[in-house]
Amino acid sequence: SAAHPSSSYCGCCAPLTRLVSSDAFSAAAVSLVVLNILVMCMPYHREPAAYTQLQEVLSTILTWAFVVEMALKLCGLGCRRYWGDGWNALDGCLVLLSLAELGLTTAQEYLEKSGLAAEVGELQVSSTLRMLRILRLLRALRMMKAWKGLYRIVLAFFASLPQIANLVLLTLAIMFLFSIVGMAIYGATGLAESSREHFDAFPVAMLSVLNLFNGNIIDPLLTSIETVGKPISVLYFGAAILIGFLGLMNLFIAILLDAFTEDEDEDDAPESSDERHLSAAEEPSSPGDSS
Repeated sequence: SAAHPSSSYCGCCAPLTRLVSSDAFSAAAVSLVVLNILVMCMPYHREPAAYTQLQEVLSTILTWAFVVEMALKLCGLGCRRYWGDGWNALDGCLVLLSLAELGLTTAQEYLEKSGLAAEVGELQVSSTLRMLRILRLLRALRMMKAWKGLYRIVLAFFASLPQIANLVLLTLAIMFLFSIVGMAIYGATGLAESSREHFDAFPVAMLSVLNLFNGNIIDPLLTSIETVGKPISVLYFGAAILIGFLGLMNLFIAILLDAFTEDEDEDDAPESSDERHLSAAEEPSSPGDSS
C-alpha cells in the first residue's frame, strides 16, 4: 500500500518531535522566559550607556534563542500542530514581534548614524519600539503553562466572571442607595469645605461611597462627626463598612472559592460508564486475543 504523504516527514523528524515534546525542552523554554523577565526588570533612570548596551545585547540573544525554539518546534511539530496550539501560537506571534522590534532597532541605529532621522521624523521608531517591548510582557503568560496550579486558578477566575458581573451590579445598587442616603444626611452641610469625601452632588457622592467601600473611613468619619454629629455618622459609616466593605468582599471571596471547588470536583469526578466503555474499546488487543 502507498505510504501516507506525511509519513516520511514524521519519520525524519521523529527525534526532533520527541525533543520539543520533552519536559527538559519545556524547562529550558521556561528558563528563557524567566531570563527575559529579569532582563526587562534591569533598566533604571540615568543608567550608564554601557549598562544600556548590555541590556540590548542580552535582549538580542534572548530573541534569537526564542527564534531557535520556534524553529525547532516548527520542524518537530509541523506548522499545523504548532499554530494549532494556543500557547505555541501566542509564542510564535511574540517571536515575530520581537523580530520586528529587532529590525526597527537596526533601522533606528542606521538612521541615527546616517543623519536621516530628522528628515524622516525617525518614522516614529522610538514609540513603536516601546509598544513592542511592552508586548513582550505577554511572554510571562507562558509561565502558566508550566505551573499547573496557577493555570487552574486563572481558569477558575475566568469561570467565575459571570457571577462577578452580578456582584458588580449589586455593588453599584448598594452604592446608589448609600449615595442617596448620604446626600440626604450630609448634603449642603459644609462637609465639602473640610473633606474631599462629601455628598453635595450625586457623582461626588458615588465616588465618596466607593472610597468608603475601599476601607478609607477614619478621616471622613471624624470630619462628619464634627459637621453633623456622632450618632448618625457612626451609624452611616458603620453600615458602609459592614455592608460595602466586609459584606461585598466576603461575597467576592465566596464566588472565587465556589469556582475553585467546582473545578476540583470536575477533576475528581469518576468516569462515567460510557467513558469507561469507550476507553476500553480504544485499548489495543493483545496478540493472543487476535487468534
